[in-house]
Amino acid sequence: ETRRGRREAADQAEAIIDLQVARYVETLQATARQAPLKRLRAFGDSTRDELLAKARQQLHNGKAADEVLEQLAHALTNRLLHPPTAALRDAALNNDLELTTAADRLFPEKPGYRHPPIATPIVRTDDADPAP
Repeated sequence: ETRRGRREAADQAEAIIDLQVARYVETLQATARQAPLKRLRAFGDSTRDELLAKARQQLHNGKAADEVLEQLAHALTNRLLHPPTAALRDAALNNDLELTTAADRLFPEKPGYRHPPIATPIVRTDDADPAP
């Protein structure tokens, strides 16, 4: 009786370990797929910081605020959009349907269009006894 109970407990423990290892692997894989997003955010943040510092210096030097704002808006737009624009132009020239399809999804034509969520949350039914 005791031996059977221990075996059942060991089986349950193994199942929990297997589940948590699988989740850990999923998390690692998802984290690796986040690298392009992290690079995009870092690029945007560094571009913003650089151009904002330049605009502040221009204001400090007495340049008209409207002119500084116009230059900031223009420079920020150009810097942020140049890499994806160049990549999309290259994709169009090379018939890269995967990238152009992704761009259509990211930048829909319809004004005011909101893209539905790309991923739905995973509902886990096996959380009855998660490991700590």
